[in-house]
Amino acid sequence: MNVWTFDGPPDANTVHLGPSEFEANTTESLVEAVRHGMGIGLIPIYAAMDALRNQDIVWVLPDYRSQEMSLYALYLSRTYIDAKIHTWVQYLRQTLPTLLAEEQREAYRFAQANQYTA
Repeated sequence: MNVWTFDGPPDANTVHLGPSEFEANTTESLVEAVRHGMGIGLIPIYAAMDALRNQDIVWVLPDYRSQEMSLYALYLSRTYIDAKIHTWVQYLRQTLPTLLAEEQREAYRFAQANQYTA
C-alpha cells in the first residue's frame, strides 16, 4: 500500500510513499515490524491495541483516521445458507461495529493521556 489517505484536521490528506523495504499482508507482521523499530505503519486499531497498552508502539497521529474498509463474509449460496453461518454473520453484523468503536475510543483516550499528539 503505497498511498495512505487520512481524514483529519482540516480535511482529508493523501500521502504518496516511495518504495518500501518491508511490506506485509498481515497486521501481526506490521505490529512486529513497528515494535522492532522498522518504521511507522498503518495498523488497524484492533491489531495495535495490545502494543499500545504495553507502550511497545506509539500512535503518532491520533487526530487522524485512516480510510475505512469494509468487511465481507463470503459463502457459496444465499439460497441454502447453513444456520451456523447465518448466526455467525448476524453476530458479526450486530457486535463488530460496537467493539471496533469502543477500541477506537479507548485508543484515542490512551493516546491523549500519554500525550501522543500529532
